Amino acid sequence: GELCAILLLSGREGVALDVGNANAAHPALAQLSVTDADKSQRAVQTRLFVADGQDNHRRPIHRTFAEYLAARHLAQRIQVRGLPLSRVLAWMGNSDGGVVAGLRGLHAWLAVHCPACRDTLIERDPLGVLLYGDAAGFATADRLKVLRALEQEARRYPWFRNVDWRSSPFGALGKPDMADALR
Repeated sequence: GELCAILLLSGREGVALDVGNANAAHPALAQLSVTDADKSQRAVQTRLFVADGQDNHRRPIHRTFAEYLAARHLAQRIQVRGLPLSRVLAWMGNSDGGVVAGLRGLHAWLAVHCPACRDTLIERDPLGVLLYGDAAGFATADRLKVLRALEQEARRYPWFRNVDWRSSPFGALGKPDMADALR
């Protein structure tokens, strides 16, 4: 999770297993500031990582897996170790106060893994939370917040959904306890 967080937040594709094969997209694993270098070395040898162009380059097997694991790691750092949410949001943010497009999945999974941060994350990108995370497990109050935040977003910017018209992620809001709100 830590290694995935570093890669996603820095915009890197993967890691190089040795310094001689490092490049801009694949920094050397040994040069990254990870908490446990041995654990990271073992992690890149698992099936969570695959060769990326060269035998000594590794990248996460799938971006969604990387986002999920990175968010779980960041949630633990926020809730247990006191990493300020404001710092994480600054890493993921763009100039208009939203979320950088390439980090919306990480942001959405952070909303899943960090209930203490959920209100702030929903407020910042309610559509991303639905499209890229898993709001089905949210409490009724949290799903109501998502619905209200979507309404606010639609009032502010009517074309906020112009890129992605899938309806399946909205199924997370379609539970019996949401019937009155949806009516």
